[in-house]
Amino acid sequence: MVQLYTWAYNDWKTIDKDGLKKLVGMIGGITAADYKTITNEDYVADTAPTEATTDTKRDTSTAEA
Repeated sequence: MVQLYTWAYNDWKTIDKDGLKKLVGMIGGITAADYKTITNEDYVADTAPTEATTDTKRDTSTAEA
Protein backbone atom coordinates (compact mmCIF):
# COMPACT_ATOMS: atom_id res chain seq x y z
CA MET A 1 0.00 0.00 0.00
CA VAL A 2 2.85 2.37 0.81
CA GLN A 3 4.28 1.87 -2.67
CA LEU A 4 0.97 2.96 -4.21
CA TYR A 5 0.89 6.14 -2.12
CA THR A 6 4.53 6.79 -2.97
CA TRP A 7 3.74 6.64 -6.68
CA ALA A 8 0.62 8.77 -6.20
CA TYR A 9 2.58 11.44 -4.31
CA ASN A 10 5.92 11.47 -6.13
CA ASP A 11 5.14 10.36 -9.67
CA TRP A 12 1.49 10.84 -10.47
CA LYS A 13 0.90 13.95 -8.30
CA THR A 14 -2.62 12.72 -7.50
CA ILE A 15 -2.27 13.18 -3.73
CA ASP A 16 -0.65 15.93 -1.68
CA LYS A 17 0.76 16.11 1.85
CA ASP A 18 -2.60 17.07 3.34
CA GLY A 19 -4.20 14.07 1.68
CA LEU A 20 -1.50 11.81 3.05
CA LYS A 21 -1.91 13.29 6.54
CA LYS A 22 -5.56 12.27 6.50
CA LEU A 23 -4.50 8.66 5.94
CA VAL A 24 -2.10 8.46 8.90
CA GLY A 25 -3.54 6.23 11.61
CA MET A 26 -6.59 5.16 9.65
CA ILE A 27 -7.51 1.51 9.21
CA GLY A 28 -6.08 0.60 5.84
CA GLY A 29 -4.13 3.85 5.82
CA ILE A 30 -0.49 4.56 6.58
CA THR A 31 1.69 5.07 9.65
CA ALA A 32 3.71 8.13 10.60
CA ALA A 33 6.81 6.23 9.50
CA ASP A 34 5.19 5.55 6.12
CA TYR A 35 4.41 9.28 5.80
CA LYS A 36 8.09 10.06 6.37
CA THR A 37 9.14 7.42 3.84
CA ILE A 38 6.83 8.90 1.21
CA THR A 39 7.42 12.62 1.79
CA ASN A 40 10.87 12.62 3.42
CA GLU A 41 9.39 14.81 6.18
CA ASP A 42 8.38 13.97 9.75
CA TYR A 43 4.66 13.59 10.36
CA VAL A 44 3.28 16.33 12.59
CA ALA A 45 -0.35 16.00 13.59
CA ASP A 46 -2.51 19.07 13.15
CA THR A 47 -3.56 20.48 16.48
CA ALA A 48 -6.49 22.81 16.65
CA PRO A 49 -8.46 23.71 19.74
CA THR A 50 -11.82 22.03 19.92
CA GLU A 51 -14.99 23.41 21.41
CA ALA A 52 -14.51 21.14 24.44
CA THR A 53 -11.07 22.57 25.22
CA THR A 54 -11.97 26.22 24.82
CA ASP A 55 -13.71 28.15 27.57
CA THR A 56 -13.60 25.30 30.07
CA LYS A 57 -12.94 27.54 33.07
CA ARG A 58 -15.86 29.61 34.20
CA ASP A 59 -16.05 31.87 37.21
CA THR A 60 -18.40 30.17 39.64
CA SER A 61 -17.18 32.07 42.71
CA THR A 62 -20.03 34.59 42.69
CA ALA A 63 -23.36 33.30 43.92
CA GLU A 64 -26.62 35.10 43.47
CA ALA A 65 -28.28 36.14 46.74
